[in-house]
Amino acid sequence: MASHLERIILDETSCPKDRKFNLLASVQTRLHALSQGKLMSPIQHDETAAKFSVTLAAQHLHDWLLLQLELLDLGWECQIALEHASKPEYRIGQIVKHKVYNFRGVVVGWDPQPSVDVSRWDGLQHLSAEEIKKMPFYHVVPDPHDCTREFGAERGLRYVCQANLEVCPAEDTDIDVEFEDPEWTRETTDGVIGYKAPEQLLFKYGQDDDDDKTTERCMKEILHLINTWQCQGCSDSVPADSVASNLTLKNFMELLQISDCLEDATAVQETIKEIRKAHSRLDLRWQLERGITELMAGKGERTLEIFQAIVEDDPVHHNILF
Repeated sequence: MASHLERIILDETSCPKDRKFNLLASVQTRLHALSQGKLMSPIQHDETAAKFSVTLAAQHLHDWLLLQLELLDLGWECQIALEHASKPEYRIGQIVKHKVYNFRGVVVGWDPQPSVDVSRWDGLQHLSAEEIKKMPFYHVVPDPHDCTREFGAERGLRYVCQANLEVCPAEDTDIDVEFEDPEWTRETTDGVIGYKAPEQLLFKYGQDDDDDKTTERCMKEILHLINTWQCQGCSDSVPADSVASNLTLKNFMELLQISDCLEDATAVQETIKEIRKAHSRLDLRWQLERGITELMAGKGERTLEIFQAIVEDDPVHHNILF
């Protein structure tokens, strides 16, 4: 599997030698390590050969699952961003200013609607509940000096509604912010200071405009193949020429049965759960992930709406998790 996906990236990125596909290069490096059988962490093998074989298989599954989930999450988040591409007024890396509290900062992320309950926030009392519900909210890294001036102390990441933001005047964009990711870089465009975000973040929010959609094209093909292999794993008859021919639910259930430690069993169990989520229609897979996210956020009514819509769309498919 890893070798197959690695070849897709290499084929797509081998021609434009003058471009650096940082996100794809990072994924390709991890795929190469997996294809060579290299584990992310060493395992102890002072037990019997049979037990070591189970642990070794589980560790490989854990490393593969970790990368697979990161790619699926990234693809799902990008899908959401593209669906709402017309909503946000401000781009990742843009310098903005808060209209109410007067601090400046850099946009590092956004949500189509608020992801937490903001109904009692002081800075939102001039907006109606309906306005807030439908408005994008931005993750903003603030200038610490501005926060000290306005609040009496530095503040961490701010969560700000679109109505409370405006573009920072060009003459005020020389700000002092610190990012957790060192790949953020300051850049000046047409005399205006801004910031260039890491490539993974730009892809996540559908803003990877500089690579001629190569990253987006690669990621779509990779996610399609992962989903296809998982669907085959659920099938009673997997094509003999499929790279996933041995990675069936039956085989994983047998492996789970002989796993006698929690760490090994967890890796196998999580792999089974991901296979059970697979669906021939990737859009329903995204909907399922969205429902699970809403469920984890405690939004029961919204979760029920999403799950009911999936069942109505495909009431008989046996691969849906619930």
